[in-house]
Amino acid sequence: MVITETRPAIVRITVSLPANLLARVDALVARGGAASRTALIIEALAADLARRYEEEIDRKFYELANDPDLAAEERELHAAFAGADRETWSALKETDGGWDG
Repeated sequence: MVITETRPAIVRITVSLPANLLARVDALVARGGAASRTALIIEALAADLARRYEEEIDRKFYELANDPDLAAEERELHAAFAGADRETWSALKETDGGWDG
């Protein structure tokens, strides 16, 4: 079996950076903290995009947690199933003497 590695397409772009930021990048690369300018920029962009994605997910969960319509639906479902839960526990106690879980 031959395993081939697929690499993402690379696109060359031109980016303008503040001189002091580029100096810090170069210093980090010079002391071995990153393989190259490009590698550091790719790593930084990937980390920032991942952070932003997580923030978006958190924002959506926050919106759901504070949605009054969803909260009302959850209360209705809880009330609808509460009786069924009591019936199930009663039936279990009658058939096997209860379950301590």
